[in-house]
Amino acid sequence: AVMDRGRIVQHGSPLEVYQKPESAYVADFVGEANLIPGRLLEIRAAGAVVETIFGAVQGCLAKGFLPSARDEVLVSIRPQHVQVGGDGDGRNFTGKGRLTDSAYLGSVTRLSVQVGGRVIRADITGMPEVQVGEEVVLGWRAEDSRVLAADARFTTESLGINP
Repeated sequence: AVMDRGRIVQHGSPLEVYQKPESAYVADFVGEANLIPGRLLEIRAAGAVVETIFGAVQGCLAKGFLPSARDEVLVSIRPQHVQVGGDGDGRNFTGKGRLTDSAYLGSVTRLSVQVGGRVIRADITGMPEVQVGEEVVLGWRAEDSRVLAADARFTTESLGINP
């Protein structure tokens, strides 16, 4: 169980809580997550479409979350699900950014990619084929991202969203 401010906000197996967070707090607290602010454009059978500073991205709605069009939301994507490089095959969202940092952490290399004023973290195996300062393609599959309710702790100007 995960508690926030004295209440249980999600319970389940560790794998379920990690892979399917139901709130921005859980996504951030259990492991690491890129939390990308946006506005809901529409809900489709395959998931939600959210307008972000990266353009329109798709993701799975968190359990029990039913936002309305134009509601502020957060898209959560774990660093290990962000793919960097290649041509984008198999990704529902791709964009371009500039590699700003690369840190070898042993089992993975943590990349920081700046896109539209936001930094997205990506964990890759091995060493990157590009150098800091170069442009890269990044993206992820819709089923690896979650669309969560906006949370004032994560939708501030520091996350790049205008109130």
